[in-house]
Amino acid sequence: MGAEVGRRGLDLASDLLPVAPAAHYAMGGVVASVTGETSLAGLLALGEISCTGVHGANRLASNSLLEGLVFGLAAADHLSDTGMALEMAPYRAPDDVAGPASVDGRAQLESVRRDIQRTMSRNVAVVRDQTGLDQAIGQLADLGAALPSATGREVAEVANMVLVARVITMSAVARQESRGGHFRADYPSLDPALDGRHLIRTGPGAGEWRFGSLADALSPLAKV
Repeated sequence: MGAEVGRRGLDLASDLLPVAPAAHYAMGGVVASVTGETSLAGLLALGEISCTGVHGANRLASNSLLEGLVFGLAAADHLSDTGMALEMAPYRAPDDVAGPASVDGRAQLESVRRDIQRTMSRNVAVVRDQTGLDQAIGQLADLGAALPSATGREVAEVANMVLVARVITMSAVARQESRGGHFRADYPSLDPALDGRHLIRTGPGAGEWRFGSLADALSPLAKV
């Protein structure tokens, strides 16, 4: 850390260091049971990709490691108990994400990536409100349209960034309260009516939201 601070022209002994919040975890994810099962038979979701409700509205530091250990073991025990046959499926990258982007495409992708970061940091960060969230929705729609038409892994990655950013933003719009890591200046209080209620999306894209329980999302009606 000292070397990095020095490269930036600062002295740990005498200078004040700039500090800024950064997002590195999402409390949401693919709805899964305590054994990793999802609404799609045979598909398991474990660790940071999953949403079991164990973290509530704000994950405590380092609990992700414990989550992976506990739920990974639970999933393994469940598979062993059910006798489900497991095979390593051959992986083949889809044609539209197999190749690299062109030089021009990479520059365009990097521009979109930076704009996603700016938009989310400015409008969907620690303190949120309807005005900023509306701005983010419009900007993210524009950024999605600005993606290069070329195919490749880099394009797919940035397209996924746009999708996740839209999901986070639209979820923040729908949750008109403050809870855990989600704080809205225009709705600073907790809404008791939303206790234990999650925002669940079962359709394609970033739309079709509804409030419900995680059990609802895993019910036969939610299966795809």
